[in-house]
Amino acid sequence: MISLQKRYIKGSKPKYCFVLISQSADEDLEGVFDHILIQDSFVLVAAYADDPSNDLCPWLAKGIFSKDDFGDGANDSLRTIVDEIIPELKKDYGEETRFILGGYSLGALFSLWAAYNTDIFYGHMCASPSLWYPLWDEYIAENKPLAKRIYLSLGDKEKKSKNKVLATVEDRVLQQEEQLKKNDIERIVLEFNEGNHFKDVDIRIANGFNWLVEEHLRIKGPVVHGKGLGHTKKMPTANVDYGKQALPPNCVYATKVVLEDGRVYKGVTNVGTRPSVDNDNLITIETFIIDFAEDIYDKTIELVFGRYLREIRKFSSLDELKMQVDKDIEDALRYCITTEE
Repeated sequence: MISLQKRYIKGSKPKYCFVLISQSADEDLEGVFDHILIQDSFVLVAAYADDPSNDLCPWLAKGIFSKDDFGDGANDSLRTIVDEIIPELKKDYGEETRFILGGYSLGALFSLWAAYNTDIFYGHMCASPSLWYPLWDEYIAENKPLAKRIYLSLGDKEKKSKNKVLATVEDRVLQQEEQLKKNDIERIVLEFNEGNHFKDVDIRIANGFNWLVEEHLRIKGPVVHGKGLGHTKKMPTANVDYGKQALPPNCVYATKVVLEDGRVYKGVTNVGTRPSVDNDNLITIETFIIDFAEDIYDKTIELVFGRYLREIRKFSSLDELKMQVDKDIEDALRYCITTEE
């Protein structure tokens, strides 16, 4: 059975409502909420499945973890969400609210299956979906999705699982991506994240939600002088005076950089302290603008936050920091935030 549990809300009248399939009644979604980078108000709600091996499964199948088999309760769960939960949320937040269904693992399988069975959602977030599920490849070969926006992700080490069934998931996800691209879908992406199935789950979920929305968090301000240390290692950054604007959590992000003249670039932005070069607790915003080398001091730029890249940490030398920044750039370029305005 699916039921509404916790709600986390930013603002008073949310434009987006993220319905996250939860597999634990006491699951803390603060980590997901904190990393959703949206300019407008939004609400994150947990739709709890009290028996995931039945509630989230589209058809009967043999179990792979224990003697317990998988059920076929997905139809009933989707009916509950569409006929009961969504109307309740619309009553609370308005008819114009855009609903995005998301899940992780078996919850992601449910979200993806729902994309083939309803068009009620603005998008579907499917992080590390359990596409090893029996007969899934036959299902997608015989059916067409109704959804217009689908996000897929997977850990780059999931294929190394000791379980032979789980180890097939990367091939299955690549097959799924190829199949979706053959259909009339407005937006589809597959992202690979570092680590196995259990690494940075909250962040992976938030990154998926971030990709599906249009109104990302924006910070605008003039470029001011810093200490100039970046120039010594050929990694100059634009230091942005953010004034009293609200900031996302202290982390490193992939961003879109909009210059004063309208040109747009991709960037890597550090929000927070700079432990590798400073000992104080001053919060700064520094952006490395990729493939850009002009003087923009005193000019206003706008940063559009696309996704979380990593936590801030202290490096033993500027050379070590430079190596990490190079990797951040590579990761930011892989991220699919558009540079069109």
